[in-house]
Amino acid sequence: MGPSRMIAPKVSMQGVLVDSRGKAWAEDSPELAQRYGYGPPEAAFVPYAIRERGCIHLVRQADSVRITLRAGKFSQRTLLGALLALETWPARILLSIYDTAAWSHEMFMSIGTFAEYAEDLAADKPYGTRQPWLASELGTEALGQPRLAALKPLFQV
Repeated sequence: MGPSRMIAPKVSMQGVLVDSRGKAWAEDSPELAQRYGYGPPEAAFVPYAIRERGCIHLVRQADSVRITLRAGKFSQRTLLGALLALETWPARILLSIYDTAAWSHEMFMSIGTFAEYAEDLAADKPYGTRQPWLASELGTEALGQPRLAALKPLFQV
C-alpha cells in the first residue's frame, strides 16, 4: 500500500472513509479497496466498506458533515480517526446509522455530543432516538459562538 492515496485526517475532501486502524482515506482509494479485497473502487465500495468492514464515511457539505456508519461494526479506533478528521470541519453533523436492515438518522450540533452518542454505537450498546431538547444549559463562553452572537446584547443588560 502506497501512502499516495492516504490522506491526513485534517484534510477535508468530498468523501473520506476511516478504516479500522483509524486512518482516513479518500473514498475512491484503490489501496483501501484492495486491502479489503474489493478490487477497483466503484460506487458500491463505500456502502460495502461501511456495512461489512466497519468504516466510517464522512462527507463535507456546505455547512455540515454527513457521517454514515454501521452500529456495532466500527471500532473505538475508527471513531477516534473520524473525530480527528472532523477537527477542522463544521460542527453540525447529520448521522446516518445502519443497524442490520434499517437506517435511522440523528442531528448533532457539536462534535462532542456526536462522540458521546457514537461511543455507545461502537460498543453495540442499545440505543434509541435521543430525547429532543428544546433548551440546553450553556455557559457565558458560548456567546462567542456565531450562532449565539445575537443574544450577546441581551446578556450585557
